[in-house]
Amino acid sequence: MVNVNFNVWGNKDENKIVASIPSTLGADGSIILNSPLSIPSNQPIRSIDTNQKTYLITHGFQNNGGNQGNNYAPSLSEIAKALRSQPENANANIILVDWEEGAKPQGFRQYVIPAQNTREVGNQIAQFLNKQGIDPNKTELIGHSLGAQVSGFAGAKYKELTGKEIDRITGLDPAAFGIITPLDSFDRQLTWKIGFSVPFVNSNVSVPAVESAPPSDRLYQFTMKVH
Repeated sequence: MVNVNFNVWGNKDENKIVASIPSTLGADGSIILNSPLSIPSNQPIRSIDTNQKTYLITHGFQNNGGNQGNNYAPSLSEIAKALRSQPENANANIILVDWEEGAKPQGFRQYVIPAQNTREVGNQIAQFLNKQGIDPNKTELIGHSLGAQVSGFAGAKYKELTGKEIDRITGLDPAAFGIITPLDSFDRQLTWKIGFSVPFVNSNVSVPAVESAPPSDRLYQFTMKVH
């Protein structure tokens, strides 16, 4: 089982993780959500506002979304900051998904196990969204590298659970090696695009080019290089 932390990002005056909800899957495959943690612990627990837009940001291989082991310093914090800086996202739910242990190299198989873990993490995200009552029409899943595959699995699982589709799934330099089911094979509208006017993680991003790649009618591809 892969341990996951759903980390809630603070407002524009804080620009950091302010709460964390640890989770894992039970023997029957259902999600087990532990009690939320306030960060720092002397502050009130931040709740998720289901009336607002929701973004879930998921890291890839050998990265993290913030946890106790690294003092909640996520590798993709610049994306959260870029989102929060947009006026329309002042009150949005920004959640960084941490699955660091599951994304680490595993023995001689190195990359294979983390790649296989993407389905389980996606499953947890889908169940988390469903349990929290988050509106899929106001939700965007953003994943980098293996995190893009996690997001794809999450979208597919969410549709399986609810019959509804997540509004948008954004893949940042999606991983391919070791992934049996590619991100663009799901029967939903996938979007790979640049969504902000500021660069991510000090990245060099190419201008997006629209391609007619089924099953999507608005598929944008680009390359993100993380330094």
